[in-house]
Amino acid sequence: MVQLEFLGIRHHGPNCAKSLLGVLKEQKPDCILIELPEDVEHTLEYIGSSELKPPIAICVHDIKDAAKAAYLPFAHFSPEYQALLFARQTQTPVMAIDLPMSFQFANTFSSRTRQTRPDPLGTIAELAGYSDREQWWSEKIEEGRSGEEIFPAINLLMREMRKDVGETSEENQMREAFMRQQIRVALKRGYQRLAIITGAWHTPAIEQWDTIKVSQDA
Repeated sequence: MVQLEFLGIRHHGPNCAKSLLGVLKEQKPDCILIELPEDVEHTLEYIGSSELKPPIAICVHDIKDAAKAAYLPFAHFSPEYQALLFARQTQTPVMAIDLPMSFQFANTFSSRTRQTRPDPLGTIAELAGYSDREQWWSEKIEEGRSGEEIFPAINLLMREMRKDVGETSEENQMREAFMRQQIRVALKRGYQRLAIITGAWHTPAIEQWDTIKVSQDA
């Protein structure tokens, strides 16, 4: 029986990292899918080695144009780092499922706005009586109760927020389409229990992997 856990996290969120590790230990996935560019997947085997201690970063660059570069940082409290440590310790396969950097470097995306509201998370924080969205998230999510129950709550919040923000950017649409495609790839490879770890904002879009046509994502 196929079991998919969609785990929307805050990058470098310590409570997200702690809660995520609890879910992974409980679920025991046979494959972990992480929002990292697909073409850095071969580097992930080094994370967790005794010679590599956080904070660390993966540097991706175009060998023909040094101006095209990206840094993918990890701290000890990064959810992705903890997931990769878990994968190494349990010998669980990992897939990097985000749009390859080689594609992102080669394309100029249109500048359609990501959202009709300038800051939907800020709006939620304001309704809760906070003037600072970061303070609201830290107090309610990162400093709140840990455990697997935070992920359904985060996912629900993101679904409601995305209903109001309108069309996302072309870049986001392509990234999310690629992530849905990678879920299908994992299932075709025979994996049955997938832990799918992405930034919380993307979760509502990739949850729709089985309702959006493959041809549309392609």
